[in-house]
Amino acid sequence: MATAKLRVRVRNQRIERELPAEIPDGEADLVITYDERAQGEMDQARRRHLEALLSRIETHSPGRPREKIDRQFAEERQGWER
Repeated sequence: MATAKLRVRVRNQRIERELPAEIPDGEADLVITYDERAQGEMDQARRRHLEALLSRIETHSPGRPREKIDRQFAEERQGWER
């Protein structure tokens, strides 16, 4: 039995890598060693990004008052009845 060590990137729980020519076709065991801290750091980065996005939405997108939306719907419906 022989061993080959390759550095790969995992994305969306997938590995895409062509193996070296010296590795023959057939069954093989795959061992993955990864840094457990990486997932926690990614979760924190995603959380910070989402919080920043939500704060921008809250400060820059006041939205429309319900009355204005209801009025626009009523005007649109009147156009249907003509």
